[in-house]
Order: sequence, then C-alpha cells, then structure tokens
Amino acid sequence: MRAVTILAALALTAGLPALATAQSARETARQTPPPATAAAADLQAYALLLQDAEARLARAREEHAAGRTESQTGAFSQERINLMQTVRSAWQDMQRVPEGFAETVAYQEAQRRMRRDFNQVGPDRSLSKEKADEAARDALQVLAELRGHVVSAAGQAGGSMPAPAVQGGGANR
Repeated sequence: MRAVTILAALALTAGLPALATAQSARETARQTPPPATAAAADLQAYALLLQDAEARLARAREEHAAGRTESQTGAFSQERINLMQTVRSAWQDMQRVPEGFAETVAYQEAQRRMRRDFNQVGPDRSLSKEKADEAARDALQVLAELRGHVVSAAGQAGGSMPAPAVQGGGANR
C-alpha cells in the first residue's frame, strides 16, 4: 500500500509541470499580440463598411437625379439635402480607417478627393443639379477605388475576401 501511495504521489507531481505548462501557454496566448490575420479582419470589415456606404450613396444619387432641383426658390430640395447628408456619412465611414492603412497613399488620395466632392455637393447654392450629381458620381468612384485597395491590402495581410460587386457609379472613367 505504501508503494501505491508513493507511486500516486510521483504521478501527481509529474502531472504538475504539465498543468503549469498548459496554464503558461494559455497566459502567453492571451498576452501575445493578435496575428496578422487580425489586421486582415479589420481591413475586411472596413471594405464592407465602404461597400455599404457606396450602396447608400448610389441610392441617394439616384433619388437626387430623379428629384426636383429646388423645393422653393433658392432652397435645396429634400433629395439634394439627402445627397449632401449621404456624402457626409460616407466620408465619415471612410474616416473609420483601420490603424496602419490611414498612412497609405491610396487613403490619403481618397480623403483629398472626398473632401473636394463633399464641398462641391454641399452648401454652395449656385451649384447646379448636374454638378452635384457629378460630384456624387466621383465620390462613388472614390469609395469603389479605395475599397479595391483595402481588399488588396486585406489579402496581403492574410485575409481572403472576394471583391464585392460595384454598387453603382464606381466604374473607372
């Protein structure tokens, strides 16, 4: 019986390092920075955000094209107001860029163009309906091009994401 107790004690002490190793591995896993696929996941989520913004902007542009130019003399139509708000919302979505991608040339250029498009669609009451539509079309293209760069970067970071279909107006000129 005494031999059994000694063997049991040896077995228990032999199991302790294994248990300690398992706990240590779990702690290390918690403290280890996320793998490159976390960056890919962030980029994939950003690409989907841009795709959604692109779809909303395409709808607002269609409504603007079908709507009135003015609701009263000198006042914007509801469609024009909606277009301005949607361009602003798309720009704000675009600014939710994942860390690290904000410094890319593609993002910086997209920011510059989107700022210009927003200013053209925005508060200038002398801007014709056609010019506002042109600015919205360019904003759509900016979103589509940026989304393409983001999908490419996600692939390079270890993610896999098929390029979603262009939602409207994002065709190359």
